[in-house]
Formats: sequence, C-alpha cells, structure tokens
Amino acid sequence: MAHTFATITDDGLTALRARIGTEIRGPHPYITVATEDAIRHWAMGIGDENRLWLDQSYAADGLYGGIIAPPSMLYAFDKRASGGGGGLPGVHAMFAGTEWRWLKPVREGDEVKVRAVLHDVVVHPSSRFAGRAVQQTSECTFSDRDGGVYAISHPYSFRVERDAAREARKYGDTTPTRYSESELQGIWDQMAGERSRGRKPRNWDDVVLGEPLDTIVRGPITLTDIIVFIQGWGGLYLRSHADWVRWHRKHPAGGVPNAFGVPEPPERVHWDADFARAVGVPDAYDYGPQRISWLITLLTNWIGDAGWLSYCRVELRRHVLVADAVWCSGTVTGKRLDDDGRAVVEIAIKAENQKGELVAKGNAEASMPREAKA
Repeated sequence: MAHTFATITDDGLTALRARIGTEIRGPHPYITVATEDAIRHWAMGIGDENRLWLDQSYAADGLYGGIIAPPSMLYAFDKRASGGGGGLPGVHAMFAGTEWRWLKPVREGDEVKVRAVLHDVVVHPSSRFAGRAVQQTSECTFSDRDGGVYAISHPYSFRVERDAAREARKYGDTTPTRYSESELQGIWDQMAGERSRGRKPRNWDDVVLGEPLDTIVRGPITLTDIIVFIQGWGGLYLRSHADWVRWHRKHPAGGVPNAFGVPEPPERVHWDADFARAVGVPDAYDYGPQRISWLITLLTNWIGDAGWLSYCRVELRRHVLVADAVWCSGTVTGKRLDDDGRAVVEIAIKAENQKGELVAKGNAEASMPREAKA
C-alpha cells in the first residue's frame, strides 16, 4: 500500500526562506579527524586505490611527505555537505549536485571543522520528476583548527513531494539489466585494471584540447557496494536504538513506517526497493556523493600526484539503480595561464550507464606543472 506524504506549502516555503544566511544545524559528524583508517575506508568505499591515499611508504617519498585524503572525502566530515538544509518536514530531499573549490589538501591526522549555512532557495513551478520542486542550496566551509580553509562547497538538493514523484512515473517500467558472463568480466577487467598516473607529472604544455581522460567504470552496482560506501561515509540519518528513538520523537516527520509499522529514515531508498518505488524511483539507488566521488577519482587518476584538482561541479541527472554500471569519462576543453602563474586545464566530465543514459555531467579545473620533472 502506498504511503501518503507531506506536501510543499506556502507557509513551509516562507519558513524555509527565513533561514537563508543562517547556519544549518546538523548531526554530529561521522568523522572529525583524517586518520589513516578513515582515509582508507573512504577510498575503498568509492573504489579509489590511488597509492597517494593508501600507501604510507609511497606517499612518504612524494610531494606531501605522507598520505593525504582524496578530495571527495570531505563529504564524510559533515552530512550537510550532501545538500541537507532542513525545513519542509516530511518533504523528500534528493541530492542533485555540488560545486567544489579546493584550496589545500587534508593530510593524515588533520582535524576538519565545517560550517554550513543555507545559501539559497529557488522554487521551480514544474519539474519532469515531480511537479513543483524546491532547489535548496547550502554553502559549506571546511577549515582546520586555525581557520585555514581546505575547501568550500555549494551542495544543492531538490525537495519534492513523494506522492507527486510516484505518480509522475518519470522512469516508467524498467527491468534491471542482466549481464552475460562475458559482459560482466569485461566490466570487471576494466575496473581491476584502473590505475592512477601517480608520480609521473602530467606536463601542462603537452596537454591538447580534445584529449580524452582514461575512462573508469563502477558496477554493476550492488547493495553491498552501497553498504561499503556507507561504511566510509556514515550515511545521512543512520541512527539506531535509543539514539534513533530520541531523534524521531524530536523530528516525527523524519521517519516513515516500514511494513511492520516501525518508522525508519527516508534514507532507506538506497537499499529498500519497495520504498524507492513509493517515492517514484523504480529500484534502490546509489548515493549522490558516491557518484560524484567516482567522477573526482576519474580526475585525480588523470591529473597525477604533481597536479592539483582545484574545482569541480557535478549535476546529477538520473538515478543510478542497483544493477546499473557507470562509465565516467572526460575531455580537455580548455587551457589557460592565470595571473598568479598557475597553468590550468579545463575538463568536461560525464557519467553514463550501460544503456547510454546520462547520469551525471559537469566540469572541472586542475593546475599542472609546466615542465616534467624526473
């Protein structure tokens, strides 16, 4: 039996807009310090085996004198970085994308502090997915103990009415892809053969417009893949026992009864296919930060240790369902020399599933050395 959910009201929008510029309250962070274990759990959760994050002896002899965290790992330091901004209780939130600007790396042992404010609220009168939708954007600043900034992000979500999303049937009837043994082994061979450029510098002068990045693949996605990602990330509303009871009593619209009448967080769309269908998606699906992190891995693999990923913006276009495979690719679209002497490469990136459907797109910038060093 379908659930009946809360709707977007004018009073709710007025209350939400009143929060613009104010700090967003959030749960205690899953990670506060970039320990070796935390970095490893994050990297393995997104399938990123770059030695710069995982190999102490390798990293000790490199540019940073030790391991650093993947740029995407900042998601794990605060759930507000995934677009949650509060307000509109009971109205479904779908993370839709992020703009990232990185200023310096997070090193092993660093403590990361986060401040998040509600940045903007835009109402879209109609959307393909669920009629009226509210785009809710935050600004998150990630800093060290002394206030030095690691990165600034602008994550955004679309708040949609769950009943309208279910009735809109954007996805129609879909049947999960079944892969032949040869198809599966081909995907796995590509994934197992993935390599980062490593210490060999990529020289800015040698990069040419139209140059493709080395494509990477993830999948076919399983519930296990999603669970392993959660182990590194921590999830959005994952609480249990008395901790969940206290939270739910304070936020009664935050829980949705399961088949046994027991409230669970709406986050279960990522592993509960029946509930995913109740909100208009044909099956359980990946997390947005998970998919964006795959695209960031595509970039850091290609850039190499000597380069620096300074900017990335990704729009999530379509859910990645359980059993989907995702190919992440990119193309060099521009080169420039900044006034501060940085040699910058501009890159268009995208992710497509096994049906050729676009599931994410965006653009990025990275600085590189001008002369290859031995």
